Amino acid sequence: MRPDASNPLLIDDELDVLADLVPLAGQHIVELGCGAAQLSRALLVRHADSRVTGLEVDERQHAKNLAAPQAGLTFIAAGAQAIPFPDASFHLALMLKSLHHVPVPLMAQALGEVARVVRPGGHLYVSEPVYGGAFNEVIRVFNDEGVVGPRHRRRWTMRWARGRGRRWPNGASRCRCAFGTSPTSSNA
Repeated sequence: MRPDASNPLLIDDELDVLADLVPLAGQHIVELGCGAAQLSRALLVRHADSRVTGLEVDERQHAKNLAAPQAGLTFIAAGAQAIPFPDASFHLALMLKSLHHVPVPLMAQALGEVARVVRPGGHLYVSEPVYGGAFNEVIRVFNDEGVVGPRHRRRWTMRWARGRGRRWPNGASRCRCAFGTSPTSSNA
């Protein structure tokens, strides 16, 4: 992890953060709401022995992803609330600036699906934007992510995903969850 020298709280490469938290080499990974899959693409450059499946609901973005193939990276048109894979298919699930796009009525279903497809002892990594500061004021003119993800939804989701008082489906051991926050960015 390489913090920005001018502000030790800012991270310039989220892949470094992820690598500090969970194993990445030789892993089967699902990225839910992958967008352009920038982090997954970079991960595969560093860890060519891993495999990533990116799920995307936006038809145009999915078409762009299919038009830009990369070894080890597969794209599926699907959402987190209905992951089209068998139980325990992945070592790691990524939700990078995507969890707040899941409609509130489908949040529990989506997180249940993540728990279902992640292997016992696997990991869920959630990184969500922080809606604050001068940069956010500029970005919100073009893309107001705060409308998509109100604070109360993020707090509720974090409590649920941490497994407070809940068991993962099918009696599986709890998935380990890592949570990150990042400044709102145009990469979201």
